[in-house]
Parts: sequence; structure tokens; C-alpha cells
Amino acid sequence: MSAARFKVQPDQVMKHAEYLADTLGERLAGGEGEQRAADYIQSEMNRIGLQDVHQQSFTCKWYDVRHASMQARFGGQWRSVTMDAVAHTPSTQGEIEAELVYVGEATEDILDHVDLHDKVALVHGTYGPNAKMLRRFAQVGVAAAIWTDVRYTSDWNILVGLPSSFLPLLTFPAASVPFTVECELVEGRADRVRLNLDTVVEDRQSQNVIGTLAGRSDAGGVLVSGHHDSVRLSVGAEDNAAGVAVTLAVAEALKGVPLEKPIRFVSFGTEEQLSQGSFAYVEEPRYRAEQLDLVLNTDGQGCWTGVSETYVTGSPEFHEYMRGQLAAHEFPGTMRHDPDAFSDHFPFMVRGVPAVWFYRRNCPGGRWFHHSIYDTINRLSPDLLSHCASMVADIAADIAGQRDLPFERRFPEKTQQEVQAVADGWLKI
Repeated sequence: MSAARFKVQPDQVMKHAEYLADTLGERLAGGEGEQRAADYIQSEMNRIGLQDVHQQSFTCKWYDVRHASMQARFGGQWRSVTMDAVAHTPSTQGEIEAELVYVGEATEDILDHVDLHDKVALVHGTYGPNAKMLRRFAQVGVAAAIWTDVRYTSDWNILVGLPSSFLPLLTFPAASVPFTVECELVEGRADRVRLNLDTVVEDRQSQNVIGTLAGRSDAGGVLVSGHHDSVRLSVGAEDNAAGVAVTLAVAEALKGVPLEKPIRFVSFGTEEQLSQGSFAYVEEPRYRAEQLDLVLNTDGQGCWTGVSETYVTGSPEFHEYMRGQLAAHEFPGTMRHDPDAFSDHFPFMVRGVPAVWFYRRNCPGGRWFHHSIYDTINRLSPDLLSHCASMVADIAADIAGQRDLPFERRFPEKTQQEVQAVADGWLKI
């Protein structure tokens, strides 16, 4: 393991994050904002001097919410409640009115004993880690579903979206309410709701932005990544202008460094539909993703308060290597060993590539401003992001700078099984 060599300055990272979040703003997959972000990233990769800079296009599901409103009846009196449309929901085709049924976490035991036909199901939570609830709601013919992201006890809207693989099962209108509104509906014994969702969903083009620092050999190497799309109504400063900013700052720090193997820099599109850009990348044969030695992905990193969680997937020797790197760089936080599907390292893990996800949590559910209007540039600590970028640069240069890996690349059988179990839950419907 090499000693720390690179120091990325805070302003080198923040200039990119500020441009993406403050100048461009919302960057919804398939929308104009996402394309403008991709064009900026491509321009910066060219300025830095990366080779083979280009955009990889792929199809995604774009959506728009023209109108979303809900009223609930409390003791015979109707009043409006705070809510939002779930990403990619079908329209209600005008206002619908139906009985409201609270189903808790919508477990099989609960759903076996309630009649939801032509009724609105209010769920304590979202759709869960597999497609069972979606299938059940469609089969019984719910009028609509209302989900609550109970990770955050907020009184503002948290955007709820579905993985791309689940979207074909979203055949009924779906909305979400903040935690405090769920409490209001249940405690106030709301018995009926009026729901009006005017939405559109269509096929559009998203894009990955790719550039390379070449090595003496073209085999293997390291991939450094972030994602440039955001959710609706959010400028996505921490999720994930910060990760793209780290990626670009690392590329600039490493230009001119002699390398044995290439370092590939990728900003992924459509991450917010469970890493569709990353899947498009690994499925493209010319990128030979399965031959990579390592993926270093930054997403949801840099908030002022909380604890950094570095998710590491690979062999015991790789875990030991990363433990040493975190210690050498005095990186705050903990190292996690459980495979996680919620960012762009996931498709690489499924193909057996060692991966690291740099993340930061500041509340039990993740980050209190997650997927909301509050994910703004002032959420980011310039020093934490520069610290993260410096470490990513050191690790990438260390691995790509030597011919032989300092760890066993192959996953142990137990890790392979754990990764496959996660993949089965999110990818199979």
C-alpha cells in the first residue's frame, strides 16, 4: 500500500458540484437538465485531457407530473394533505374518490384479511425489497396505493420512485405522503380520499459520460464513478453532484501519472431508477467491464454531519487492503461488508468485480434531506469531499500503477451468494 500522494483541494471539487447543482439544477433522467449535465462533464473531461471521451446513449423512462393533489375526509370534513406522485405512476384520469384502508406494512398476513378492491391502500413504508406487494395490489384491483418513506420522520415530501425492473408492475396510480401525514391520516381516522394525478411517462434517451487515462496495458484497471441525474424537484447536490465532482477532481489530479493499467472515469445517467446507466455500461461488450480490477464509486458523500460508511465488496484480502487505506488516510467512519444495491457499483458486483461505495449517513434512514428540495449545495462539506477525492485518487493510482493486484480479486463463495441474493430481490419480477 502506497503512502498518501495526492491532495485534492476543496475548490477543485466544489466548482463542479456548484455548477451541476446551482447552475443546472434538477437533472431528471431523460430530461434536458440531465443532458446539459452530461455535456458539461464531457467538456470537462476533454479539458482535463482524458482519452476517448464520449457519451454512451441508452433508453430510459422519463416522466413528468403535471398535477398531483389529494384530499382526505376526516369526520365528514374534506381537507387537502401534503403529498406527491410516485415516480412513473400512471395517471388517475381525473379525480378518483375511494375508501382509504390502512394496511400497515402490507405484509401477507395483513393483506389476507382486508378487501382492497377499488380502495386506496395506505402503507407504512414503500413497496419493499421485492415485487410481491406490487403484484398483490394489481391482482386485487386497488384503486390506488399511498406509500410513506418511513426512513425519514419529516413533514416534507420525500420522492418515492421504483427500480426500473419494477415499473411494468406499477399498473395502478401511486402517491406518497410524508411520515407526519401518514400519522395525521391514521390518527384522524380519515376514511376516504380524493386523488388526482396527471402524469406522463415516455421513452427518452439518457447517457453515460466516459473518459480514460491510458496505461501501458489495456487490460483490467480501475473505474472511478458518480452519477449526474437527480430526482424530480431536487438539485441533487449531495445526490449526486458531489460524486461527479469527486470523479472529475480525481481525473484532474491523476493526469500525467504513469500507469500500468487504465483508469476509466464514468458519470452514469439514470442511477435514480436503480443504476440503469451502470447496467447499460456493463452490458456493452466493448467496455469489458467484467475485466476491471476495481470500481470506486462515490454517491451520497460529503454532508457536514454524520458518519461516512464505506461499503466494500470483495475478497478478505481486498477488505484488508481497504481497511489499511482508510486507516492511512484517517478517513472518518466505518467500513461495511454487506453487499448493497443502491448505487452504481452494484451491476459490477453482480459480475464479480470488487467494488467500493463511498457514502455518508446522518440519520438512521440515511440523510435527512434525501430526495427532497433540501438537498442543496450548502449540505456539502468542501473538506470532506476533498478528503474523499484525495483517497480515491490514491487508491486508483495505487491499483492502476502496478501490474499485480495486492489482493485476491475473486469473491469468496459466500460473498457471491450474498450478492446474488440481493440481485434476485431487485432484478427479478
